[in-house]
Amino acid sequence: MFIRNTQGTYLAGHWYGFSSANKLVTGKWLIVKHGIDPQPIAKEIYGIKFAEAIARSSEVGFKGPAKRKVFINYRRSDSLPTAIAVQRALSQELGDANVFIDLQSISGGSDFHDRIEVEIGSCDTVLVLIGNHWLQSKDDNGRFRIQQDDDYVRLEIRSALAQPTTTVLPVLIDGAEMPTKEQLPSDLERLARIQAVPLRNVEFENDIERIYGKVLKPRRKI
Repeated sequence: MFIRNTQGTYLAGHWYGFSSANKLVTGKWLIVKHGIDPQPIAKEIYGIKFAEAIARSSEVGFKGPAKRKVFINYRRSDSLPTAIAVQRALSQELGDANVFIDLQSISGGSDFHDRIEVEIGSCDTVLVLIGNHWLQSKDDNGRFRIQQDDDYVRLEIRSALAQPTTTVLPVLIDGAEMPTKEQLPSDLERLARIQAVPLRNVEFENDIERIYGKVLKPRRKI
């Protein structure tokens, strides 16, 4: 469960798990924007003991979770408006410099392939946006783009899958279906095994919140 104030200065919630003795354990977490003092917020939401715990952690050098970097992979003919909306939403939380989207992040004259390799290599999470026309998109010769060796969407995903510390998260837009192994080129087959998350425009705020939570807590790479 998330708690978020209307100004977007903090995000808080509870976590649940099991100990080695199989007993239920719980806890609380709090993330605040850079430059915001967390102690008054912690006291207001969770009480004085939690705020004092944060103060003790700060005294021993605890700085909170580092900013995570996200790369947005999308096909322009399939999901450009959604990609821009995702970039804007995540940038509000992570900062513009930590959310990469090729529409506005690659400067003129940059070598596309080299820049993409560098950006993906520096990112913690790659979001693969998949809309209803993701597989069916064709080039000027009538060939399916995803099957072409020089398709930029394919190149980006392949690079992300090859990174040992990068989480690849498929995002299914407005009811799109996850491609099967048989529908993908061989170098992208592993994508079909990764659990996807939905992103519905009618539930955008709720769904992007869940995606943001996964960005903060990346899963084990498959």
